[in-house]
Amino acid sequence: MANMDGGWNIIIPDGLAKEIGLVCAAVYSVICRFSTRGACYERVDNLALCIGVSASTFRSKIKRLVELGYMEDVTPPSQRQHAYRIIGAKKDGTYHELMMSAGYIKSRERG
Repeated sequence: MANMDGGWNIIIPDGLAKEIGLVCAAVYSVICRFSTRGACYERVDNLALCIGVSASTFRSKIKRLVELGYMEDVTPPSQRQHAYRIIGAKKDGTYHELMMSAGYIKSRERG
């Protein structure tokens, strides 16, 4: 994984921040930014550093995003490290499309 202290940009869609709150939207954006092979496999501790929050705050926002239908936990049963896949908003997937157009998400597979 690249250096978390600089060089990474994240996109936070205005509508998403208004809908679910700025920190939750930032967590969504970080998960999008570091998704590879259809999901984000990076350690939560490292991801939390990107937006300057604690790992526990980051985890609680992930839980909220899963509850709201913006992402799903795709962790294989035998794995301890969690993996998350962005599935877009329940409404229409607008934010998912924005992240795809920004190059953060490679495909819309929901598999």
